[in-house]
Amino acid sequence: MKTLFGLLIATSLALNIALAVLLFAGRTEPINAPTAAHPETDARAAPAAARDNKGWDRLNTGDLPALVRELRDNGFPPHIVRAIITGRLRDDFTARFRALDPQGESRPFWMSSTPDPQRMGAQRQLYKEQQTRLRELLGSDDVDSDINALYQRRRFDSVPPEKTDDVRRILAEFDDRRADVFGGGGMVGPEQIRRLTAFEQQQRESLASVLNPQELEQYLLRNSDTAQRVRSQLSAFDPNEEEFRSIYRLQADFDSQFGMIIMGSPGPEEQQRRGEAQRKMNEQIKAMLGPARGAEFERANDYNYRQSAQLINRLELPAETTAHIWGVKQEIEARALAIRRDNSIPGADRTQQLAALADEATTKISPLLGGTRGFEAYRQYGGSWVNSLRVGVPRSTQPGAPAASSVAPVR
Repeated sequence: MKTLFGLLIATSLALNIALAVLLFAGRTEPINAPTAAHPETDARAAPAAARDNKGWDRLNTGDLPALVRELRDNGFPPHIVRAIITGRLRDDFTARFRALDPQGESRPFWMSSTPDPQRMGAQRQLYKEQQTRLRELLGSDDVDSDINALYQRRRFDSVPPEKTDDVRRILAEFDDRRADVFGGGGMVGPEQIRRLTAFEQQQRESLASVLNPQELEQYLLRNSDTAQRVRSQLSAFDPNEEEFRSIYRLQADFDSQFGMIIMGSPGPEEQQRRGEAQRKMNEQIKAMLGPARGAEFERANDYNYRQSAQLINRLELPAETTAHIWGVKQEIEARALAIRRDNSIPGADRTQQLAALADEATTKISPLLGGTRGFEAYRQYGGSWVNSLRVGVPRSTQPGAPAASSVAPVR
């Protein structure tokens, strides 16, 4: 969404470019940077310059290195040169970024973007390309800050413009502290984790000294580790804003009590405490959501279900396909459990019956995934339960087993 801060940046850039246009317009010889402008002269010259397209044409040149040289040779300040060139590159790259994630700008902040390795790789390459291009043109050490200004506006869209610099300063300070913790290399032990946890609390307190409670919550809803984790966990749940906010608050309370596991594992007693608290929180969430949405939340919290949802998205299949496959899984696994618990079934017969259920699952799910290739991908991403039905069955005799030792990932 566009914020006042974003509009101010855009307006500033437009004014800088307009200034350059006014200075370029109506001239064929090199320009000198303005010294002491005369108000009456500017008032008479501005309308004529505005009507003259030559200035825009000179800024719109495809020869950006020449434009940089001309601006610098005529004494334009570095920040204006940087603003003009950044704006020109933004025009060149924006369409390419949007094409990689068409829904990116309109996606509500509480919604998760389904991870797509191909898209993420393409975005990284495009970032590198733009960064390299800026460095080639400007040779500036602060190009990275310009890049961040282009791509992190959403991070601060809830922060009042007059407080943005303070928030950036706080974040930069604690990013440096975290970098110091990891800078020594080697394993991250309990002491490093203690320091990182303390930094999180201190950063929040520093932000609270700048932002009022409502502003802080809005910022944390978008940027905190808790919010990022909740978005990831709810990626297959499709929450609305109210549901996201309610679940976030419960998770934030949990994290403030138990902390977040950065690296390593808690001891057995801590694991038990966390597990009981997690189950209690999940029950609170389901009660808050109601029976129908609570059941969907519980289903979406299953790791295999989330993997399946991501695969369905990558295969560009209807979203409801995930629920259809989940229904088959629930039915087949219930029947498999009954077979495993029936002690009257001889071992060889049990293996045969479970293998038959695996065949049935394959027959029912494959068409939903577009055929064998989609199903083989599902066996790796969310469909491991099908493989477990074939325990004891030689791989070479399993229906649909690929000839190669591995399956190429779906692209």
